[in-house]
Amino acid sequence: MHQTLQKSKKVTIFVDGEFIPSYSGAANRFHYLSRALQEHTDTEIIIILCDRGWSDIKQIKRESFKTYLVHPKLFKNINFLTLILKKEGVDIIQFANLELAIEVGMQLSNNLNKHLIFEAHYEDYEFAKSVGASENTLDNILFLQNTFGKYFDKVIALSAEDAKLSRNMRINQEDITVIPSGVYLDDFSKSCFDDLSKKIVFFGNIYFDINLKAVEAIKNTMYRKLADAGFKFYIIGDISRAEKEKLRDNKFLIIGKQEKLIKYFNKSTIALAPIFKGSGIRVKILNYLNAGIPVVTTSEGARGLRRKDLLIIENDLGKYPTLIEKLVKERKTLINLSKLGRRFVRENMSWEIVSKLVSKEYDYLLKTPVIPKEIAVHKILKLKFGDPVWIKEIIKNKIFKRIYPYIGVDRYTVISKK
Repeated sequence: MHQTLQKSKKVTIFVDGEFIPSYSGAANRFHYLSRALQEHTDTEIIIILCDRGWSDIKQIKRESFKTYLVHPKLFKNINFLTLILKKEGVDIIQFANLELAIEVGMQLSNNLNKHLIFEAHYEDYEFAKSVGASENTLDNILFLQNTFGKYFDKVIALSAEDAKLSRNMRINQEDITVIPSGVYLDDFSKSCFDDLSKKIVFFGNIYFDINLKAVEAIKNTMYRKLADAGFKFYIIGDISRAEKEKLRDNKFLIIGKQEKLIKYFNKSTIALAPIFKGSGIRVKILNYLNAGIPVVTTSEGARGLRRKDLLIIENDLGKYPTLIEKLVKERKTLINLSKLGRRFVRENMSWEIVSKLVSKEYDYLLKTPVIPKEIAVHKILKLKFGDPVWIKEIIKNKIFKRIYPYIGVDRYTVISKK
């Protein structure tokens, strides 16, 4: 039972995409950070959620924060949103989507004279490049960053290694703060590590090309040799039926999307993250460490994590079979990494700890004047905004389907535990 804290500030967070249940890294941060801010800090959270039918209203209703579920046609309606935020008495407006933060966030900030935060879940240009976006799309992202970045009152990045962020946005270093994602301790109440089981796990949304290529690399470069040595692979995450049929084998099990990871992480010996593209901190690695499973990854996979000594880093995938067999024979290295990695993330990266860092940033921000946005809004009203790259990827790959019906055209509803 959490002690009720007196609230001194109110923050609204806009979510356009998957929310609860939270399978992806972005949804995981939206979900658990909002909960932790509401329960462990003096921050009151209001979620504005676009009704795409991807989230479970019953689960949202159990949360301690308030959620406005808004029909897509109202999600960019500035007059409607201004009235809602004014009625709620919001102090800070926060977005994690560059295009939406500019198109909608800057107008709301200007209308209400409230601080605007852009929480960069990844470096937009690098992400778009990693999924093969067109030159026109990449140029447009650079234009938006260069033109409007300076109008954000604060940028929160998840990784210190996204160095291009501050340059492309033309903002001062003191205006960007690095606060990584965290772990929810209850997800793994006990260690899942077993040094004798020869069970290897991979976790990630396999609809995304970065993760699909990682799984294909595992299958093509190390699976056969390690399977012959008695290892078994468990691939966990949302995946298309065609890819599932193509990849699965008798010792290469495609588990699919799972809300409760502990069941499939249990008794694992090694976790893999052979990632070569993208940006930001890898939430899959935080999950592995939280579960106590030693991680073998690449330099790119390790980016964003402060303690790289807690990982086994090797960029040549051809060396993975020999490396893993050697680790299992030595055992002491794996046992030590399991204990150290689990202890580090649970003592330093819980969502409660992360939420208190974020809450302090809110406090600092509220002591500063709001950056004027009249000039930005004048420019924005002349532009045409399309869907961001990540939404295009979802639509192209048919990652999500509407599970829950629309609340009604041009309507909204308020979801609250109260």
